[in-house]
Amino acid sequence: MRPRASLSRSAKLIAGLLPAALLVLVFTVPVLAQSVTPEAFPGTPTATATPTGPTPTPTVTRTPTVTPSPTPTFTALQARLALGQAYTKGGDYGKAAEIFSAVALEDSGNAEALAGLDAALQGQAAATATAAALPSTAEATATPAPTGPTFAGTVLDSVRTLGAIALILLAVVLLLYLLAKGLRWLLCWLREIWFTRFRKPPMEPGLLIGELTDATGEEGSPACRAVAQALTEQLVTWNSAVQAALQKPVQVDGLDRPGLAWLRALWDQVFPPRRAYRLTGALSGKQPGPYRLSLDRLDLRSNRVDASRTFESSAETLAQALRELGMTAAFWARDPTGMEATPGMLEMPARALGLTGAARTGSQPTPAQISNEVLKLLGQVRAQVKLASVDYSSAPHVLEEAQAMVEQLPAASKLRADLQSATDDLWRQVQPGRIGR
Repeated sequence: MRPRASLSRSAKLIAGLLPAALLVLVFTVPVLAQSVTPEAFPGTPTATATPTGPTPTPTVTRTPTVTPSPTPTFTALQARLALGQAYTKGGDYGKAAEIFSAVALEDSGNAEALAGLDAALQGQAAATATAAALPSTAEATATPAPTGPTFAGTVLDSVRTLGAIALILLAVVLLLYLLAKGLRWLLCWLREIWFTRFRKPPMEPGLLIGELTDATGEEGSPACRAVAQALTEQLVTWNSAVQAALQKPVQVDGLDRPGLAWLRALWDQVFPPRRAYRLTGALSGKQPGPYRLSLDRLDLRSNRVDASRTFESSAETLAQALRELGMTAAFWARDPTGMEATPGMLEMPARALGLTGAARTGSQPTPAQISNEVLKLLGQVRAQVKLASVDYSSAPHVLEEAQAMVEQLPAASKLRADLQSATDDLWRQVQPGRIGR
């Protein structure tokens, strides 16, 4: 009975393994069939089947496998030597020298380390010599580092800006000054043409009494004011008696005040100056000596002195001397050239030495005294004509007396010509049918 039992166990084991073997065979056969078809390896060359008979058998060609080359490996010493050579080729001779010197100390007699050290030292020496030979080129190629604004630079820029603005303003002021001067000259020229060519008779410039300096040495002396008063009265008498319609006394301008001096200076740069003469001078002398008046006539149109004269009076009293000086200077101020060219026109009354009172004064009147008396007579008649209240009974006698005095003046004197013209004009107004001599 025991052999039959063992046989049945083996049969059962075989019967159990048989299905497993069949399953393995079923799954293995398709896989082996796929491995021999071309589609199993799309990246490899396909096998070419050569038909030898009715059923071709495929031949499989194996793809050769690339055998990798062996990778070289460096030792630590070789790696350091290679690094030193790389530094040498790159121009970093300092690091290359350090590496080669360290290798030479560790491996005594290493020829490659010694050769590399020598090459690194030579390259370093050559680079140093080149840098020392071309310092200017290195400085020229060096880019300056940008710096921020400094205080000195800011001040310098401000000064330059202010200087440019000042130059521009100066140019503008200069241009305005030249334009003002040109306009001033044009206006002055046109005014002179009008007064001298289109006015009949031509109008002469007026007279302005300027500053008189007191050089008598007497404190608080009214001598200068007295001379200025005598000059003014004589000129006003002349204007009212001879040419009241042609020449008027010049008044002091309001712009001549001290506080408006800057406005006067600006005004004079644009508008023409006044058409007048300014009389300035100095009074000197003391008793018992003579008194002297030094007078200058300044032409305001050109701001130049066109005439100068010194007058002298030896009158007994200061008041008399000042009246004589003022009267004579007034006639001279009207026509300096004509008065100086006519002998005796500017003489003062002669006085005998050693006499007093009326006996000291000479009996012969001077041309200035004669002219002063004629002006007084003509002024009386001129005032009657202006007021339209002429005394026809006495006016002719006054004019005859004035005519007799005019004939005593020198014939070549312009003063006589002016007085004669005024006398004839009054004769025509007092007696229309009378022809003046």
